[in-house]
Amino acid sequence: MTATFSPAFSRLALPALCAAALALLSACGGGGGDGGEEVETRQSVTSVGVGQARYGLPTIIAINGTALDANVSISTPGCTGITRSTEEPFVSDASTGYYLCTVSAVGEHTINVNAGETPLAISSFTVPLPQVTMEVSDGASLEGTVVVTLEAQKTPITVNNFLSYVNKGFYDGTIFHRTVPGFVIQGGGFTSIAPGQQPPAKLTDDPIALEVKGLSNVQGTIAMARTNDVNSATSQFYFNLVDNTSLDPSSKSAGYAVFGHISEGFGFITQVAALAAATDGSGKKVNCMDGMSNFSECVLTPNLVITSATQTR
Repeated sequence: MTATFSPAFSRLALPALCAAALALLSACGGGGGDGGEEVETRQSVTSVGVGQARYGLPTIIAINGTALDANVSISTPGCTGITRSTEEPFVSDASTGYYLCTVSAVGEHTINVNAGETPLAISSFTVPLPQVTMEVSDGASLEGTVVVTLEAQKTPITVNNFLSYVNKGFYDGTIFHRTVPGFVIQGGGFTSIAPGQQPPAKLTDDPIALEVKGLSNVQGTIAMARTNDVNSATSQFYFNLVDNTSLDPSSKSAGYAVFGHISEGFGFITQVAALAAATDGSGKKVNCMDGMSNFSECVLTPNLVITSATQTR
């Protein structure tokens, strides 16, 4: 069963054992108030709801029922750092328990609600592969949207690194600084570049380990750029414009880490590549892979800017 967090939560049937126990208490009267004693409220769960479950981001699990203010716990392999919320806007009480956690894995996950060692309810939720939406513009004639889907199961180190930069706004305002038609378009490390100048680099986090897990540098994939040091990737990434299997691991190279693919907007990327065929004064195409001497000639003028990069799933 897939649960979603909304004003009306999906209903869960109580476990048969709990239902039988409640029926027995009712038949016996449970005190019935005849002796002036309060009837003990039994713990129960009527619904479980999960907020928007986006990989790597916080979400909330909401439980409705009775007597939920003591000895209740939840567990799920899909979330880490589970804590009961007592602060606005999610104030837990006897009828509703709010639990904050960070979504830590994709796929289908079970939620177990317990009172001590007694099960109260079981539910489930699904975490899709994460997606990042990039809005791209040169401020003039070029404008488009690129959506990338990330392989969090296969390449968690690389995906977590990329999403960390996305979710702190690092990529906003960076440019695609290297475009090689028939090869790649690369970005994510520099702000605007003036013709003939070396680009100013943005300060990055520590580099990550190379993570090649069977994903190939085929057309439309996204991969991490790096130096000759195999464990040097930080923020820069590239889109493969064609099948570049020479960038995959081989006996001669450790390869480059592919961690997702373009699910929307590849046509826009190919349009950019076609317009970015840089030339020197004689009209001869410049090979942007020859080093940094022709760096500014690999860049569109005006610069093609990532105006925003947002995790949208």
